[in-house]
Amino acid sequence: MTPVLESFEEAVEFAADLIRIPGPPGGEERVARRVVEEMRRLGYDRAWTDAAGNAIGVIRGRRESAPVMLSCHLDVVDPGDRAGWQHDPYGGVVADGWLHGRGAMDIKGPLALQTYAAARFVEDRPAGDLVVAHTVLEERGGWGMDHLLCSVPARSRRARWSSGRRRPGTSASVIGVAPRCSSRCGGSRATPARRIGRGTRSTAWAWSWTGCAPSPGRR
Repeated sequence: MTPVLESFEEAVEFAADLIRIPGPPGGEERVARRVVEEMRRLGYDRAWTDAAGNAIGVIRGRRESAPVMLSCHLDVVDPGDRAGWQHDPYGGVVADGWLHGRGAMDIKGPLALQTYAAARFVEDRPAGDLVVAHTVLEERGGWGMDHLLCSVPARSRRARWSSGRRRPGTSASVIGVAPRCSSRCGGSRATPARRIGRGTRSTAWAWSWTGCAPSPGRR
């Protein structure tokens, strides 16, 4: 597939498009389909939804370094009383230089930017594989990320938090929103060691695991 020349304006329009698709926890299917569609349009080598409904894309690297994952979540909370909104929460309106709507900050805006930032490496291949994984049910405790982490081999479940730099015995780094593998799937809970950036909802985290990248599930 010929890669698309991405731009910031296109990324913003993609974010606005995602905002126009309601995606409450457990109802993210249409959002996931739209994300996978965009990944394929941008030239990702592979893009699919797994058994949990997470949207995952991979850009193959040169196999000279560990893979890196970028991650946001697909679901958003209820907009509440719409009378309190300056614009329709599902309108995806750009006004006076601001993108308005439910999820503009938490977290469809950053999701769109991550998806487009990764596409930069479609032509200029990264040293290691680049995995972009946007998960379901984050607003209900991170069940989508649980599934993602536990879908790799058991040896991969020993999570280690780091500043994003590779450590001995690790083979991947993840930058996203507080990933973990909990006792729900037989893994062990990891404790965050360092935050990157500011805020709570939009805080970026770096995490490393031993093992391999997720495998394709449903399309």
